[in-house]
Parts: sequence; C-alpha cells; structure tokens
Amino acid sequence: MSQLVEGHPRGTRKRRSSGRSRWSIAAFAILFLALVAVTTFYLATRDRREQAHAEAWKIVQSAGAGATNPDRIRALEALNRDGVSLAGLDLRSAVLTKVNLVNGDLRKADLRDADLGHADLRGANLAGADLRKTLLANANLSDAELSQANLQEVILRNANLERARLTNVLLQRADLRGAYLRGSFLDNANLQAADMSRASLVGADLRGADLEGATLTEAHLRQAVLRGANLRSVKLQGANLQNADLGDAVLESSDLFDAELQGADLTGADLRGVVLRNANLERANLSSANLQSAALERAYLRESILEGANLNDVDLSNAALDGVNLSGATLERANLRGVRLRDAKNWEGIKTLTLANVHGVVDAPFGFVRWATGSMGAVSVATDEEWEALKAR
Repeated sequence: MSQLVEGHPRGTRKRRSSGRSRWSIAAFAILFLALVAVTTFYLATRDRREQAHAEAWKIVQSAGAGATNPDRIRALEALNRDGVSLAGLDLRSAVLTKVNLVNGDLRKADLRDADLGHADLRGANLAGADLRKTLLANANLSDAELSQANLQEVILRNANLERARLTNVLLQRADLRGAYLRGSFLDNANLQAADMSRASLVGADLRGADLEGATLTEAHLRQAVLRGANLRSVKLQGANLQNADLGDAVLESSDLFDAELQGADLTGADLRGVVLRNANLERANLSSANLQSAALERAYLRESILEGANLNDVDLSNAALDGVNLSGATLERANLRGVRLRDAKNWEGIKTLTLANVHGVVDAPFGFVRWATGSMGAVSVATDEEWEALKAR
C-alpha cells in the first residue's frame, strides 16, 4: 500500500514531463513555420519592390522631354518614397509640375530647362545639381541643400527657400522676385545681375556674396548679414536693411533711395557715389565708412555714428544729423546747406571742412558756423555758381 502511494507522484511527474516536451516541440514547429512565412513574405515583398522600382526607372528614363508625363511624375514620387536615390539623374527639359520629392536625393542631378513649378522639394538634397534656366516658380525648397549648385538664370519667383543652404551657388541673372529666403544661407554665392525685387531675406547670411548689378528694390533684408559682400551698382530703392550687418561691404554707386537702414552696421563700408536720398540711417554705424561723393540729400541720420568717416564731396543738404558723432570725420567740399545739427557730438573733432558749404545750417551747436568758416576753411554761400567758383580757385 505504501509503495502504491509513493509511486503515484512519480508517474504523474513523468506524464507531465512528457506533456511539456510535446508542447515544446509544437511551439518550436509553430515558430519555425512563422519564421518561414515571414521570410517568404519579406522576399516576395522585396522582389515585388525591386520589380516596381525597375518598372519605375523604365518609365523615368523612357519619357520624352518637353511634355507633361503624369506617369513619370508618379514613378519619381514612388522611387523617392521608397528612399531610392535620384542622384545624378538626367531630367533635362522634363515637365515635373507639382512633383513631390520631399527629402529626395537629387545630388548632381541635371535639371536644366526643366519645369518644376509648384514642386514640393522640402529638405531635398540638390547639392551640385545643374538647374540652369530651370522653372521653379512657387516651388517649396525650404530646408533644401543647394550648396555648389548651378542656378544661373533659374526662375524662382515666389519660391519658398526658407533656411535653404545656397553656399557657393551660381545665381547670376536669376529671377528671385518675391522669393522667401528668410534665414537662408547664401554665403559666397554669386548673385550678379539677379532680380530679387520684393524678396524676403530677413536674417539671411550673405557674407562674401557677389551681388554686383543685382536688383533688390523693396527687398526685406532686416538683420541680414552682408559683411564683406560685393554690392556695387545694386538697386536697393525702398529696401529694408534695418539692423543689417554691412560691415566692410562694397556698395559703390548703389542706389538706396528711400531705404531703411536704422541700426545698420556699415563700419568700414565702401559707399562712394552711393545714393541715399531720403534714406533713414537713424543710429546706423558708419564709422570709418567711405562716403565720398555720396548723395544724402534729406537723409535722416539721427544719432548715427560718423566717426572717422570720409564725407568729402558728399551732398548732405537738408539732411538731419541730430546727435551724430562726427569725431575724426573729413568733410572737404561737403554740401551742408540746410543741414540740421542739433546736439551734434564731437564736432570740434572734425578733421577738415575745407570749402564745405555750411550755408543755412539749422540748430547748429553754439559757435559751429564761426569755427567752420574761420579756422576750418568752410564757406557759406547760397548758390551753386558761387560755391563752384570758390572751389575752382
């Protein structure tokens, strides 16, 4: 009796162990079958994807240029969605209106003369791409990488290039009218003769950029960095350059009529022959700037810094120089007729006023006119004829 009682648990344990073994084998078999099924599905999916990619490439490469081809657009979008690189692709003269290639890899792609109007290219990599004469009007290129790209004569009217990287790009004669380039990087870019009328370049980095002959009429350049940039003969009428950094920039013969330059840094800038009529330069820093022969009639320079500036032959007639710092400035033959000099600072530190015309100076500091026309060699005559005769002696 005791043996039967003692033997019963041992039999139960054997049956349980045998049951667990069968369950383990079954579980392993199920796992193995599932793994086979997943692998088969993966391989089949990969094969289908590769086949789909091959078909898409065939459509992309066989499509003709110069005509709208919805199949090519869909093929390109499908390839891009699957993360396929489109680098180096030849899409010359392709019509790709409204194509969606967000975050696409288009490095060194050939897109000359292509139509990418209204395209979505946010975050796309177009570094080194050839975009000469490409139509990108109203396209979205925000956060795109375009460094080293060739964009000569590209059409980017009203395009969105916010925070786009355009370092060292070629943009000669480009059409950027109304483009949105807030916070973009255009350092060392070549923008000669580009049209950027009414473009928004707020906070853009244009250090060392070449903008000679460009048009920036009524452009928004608040807080833009243009240090060392070439802005010779640029049209900046009505442009907003408030708090912009133009230190050491070359603006020779540029037109800034009615421009807003409040708080701008123009330290050491070359402003020879520049037109600044009616411009607002309140609190601007023009220390050591070269303004020889500049036109500043009716300009507003309240509390600006002209310390060490070259103002020889400048026309400041009827300008407002309230509270300006003139220490070390040179004003030979300067036209100061009708200038308002209320609270001018360090005027005794002016280096030279030889033949400057101080006729009709308004609110000048006590003793200024007598000092200027006495020991400093300035004159006070009403007419240009009289003044020219004096200068001709």
